[in-house]
Amino acid sequence: MKNQKLIVDSKKIGFPIKIFEHQYLEEALKGHFYFGSLEQYADIEKLTKDHVIGDLNEGKIVSEIEANAIWAREVGQKNPIRIDNHHRNNKVTIKYGISRKQLKQIGALCFSFLSLDDFQSFKKEGTKTYFKLKQEALDKVQNFLSLKEKSTMAECSLVLFNPNCFFKVLHDENLSFDWVHYYDHQDPMTLYDNQKLGIPSYFYKSQEYAYQRELRVVSKLSCECKGEVKTIEGLSGKKVSLNYLSRLVLIIEGYEKLD
Repeated sequence: MKNQKLIVDSKKIGFPIKIFEHQYLEEALKGHFYFGSLEQYADIEKLTKDHVIGDLNEGKIVSEIEANAIWAREVGQKNPIRIDNHHRNNKVTIKYGISRKQLKQIGALCFSFLSLDDFQSFKKEGTKTYFKLKQEALDKVQNFLSLKEKSTMAECSLVLFNPNCFFKVLHDENLSFDWVHYYDHQDPMTLYDNQKLGIPSYFYKSQEYAYQRELRVVSKLSCECKGEVKTIEGLSGKKVSLNYLSRLVLIIEGYEKLD
């Protein structure tokens, strides 16, 4: 009997990393992490125009579509009502997501994730395939680090987390997390797909943030505030350099790419 192949999602194999401002690095390495309210991140862009940390549409999915006619109906009703477009503009913006109150209650802890898609194979020995980070991925991490330092006006450091320990701790602590789904504002199927999959809207962001490669952890805040520090026992990382990341190697046994 032939050995069965294990089919895995390449986007979910890899290493979590996070960029910390230097002043918060020591506490973070001890497992103390800041969960900022989703409202805070929305307000950052609104008030400061910051588009690195801030996102005006945090917690929402925004679709910008063109429509020749608009119809509406109540749930359970069969006959829709046509809505007149007095502005004679075919462009329609639809926003779907959580309420302002929920934005105050939910905190987010944001990591980046270097997935297998960010690596390229460079050697094969028997059944083992060796991978290293693509230069493009390293360049994007460098760019994100520079943008973060410019945005915060502070020196920042990269921290690498052991993936096995990382995900075990998140499961043990019963923390909700997901890889952020980046979407195109002009794709009308985004809302349909979201409602079909049932993924919370705070795990969606515009594709313009895709360079951040975000893996998001969310937790309910103890009060309605800008955010709070939470201790996550066992979740600690290692400060590394870009040069260290360039020497990082993934080894996969029995690797076979499926088209």
